[in-house]
Amino acid sequence: MRFVSVDPSFVRRWAHRRGLAPHLSSRGGIVLIPRGAHPAASISWEEFAGVFTVEALAFSYDDGAGDERWSIGPRLAPPRS
Repeated sequence: MRFVSVDPSFVRRWAHRRGLAPHLSSRGGIVLIPRGAHPAASISWEEFAGVFTVEALAFSYDDGAGDERWSIGPRLAPPRS
């Protein structure tokens, strides 16, 4: 099942349980990768929360057994009535 969160604190807790940390991508976005994998590109969780909030990002994830996929991208605008 697919879930979405716009709470950077939730993303931090979710990532911490999986040994992931925030990093800057080569394209300027933020990504979660294993801790210590690319120390030069790592950012603090406070920096992550700032970018996540200012850029109005969303965290999309599957959390089923054996199927953990996630992505960080722009929030989708709600449908207009």
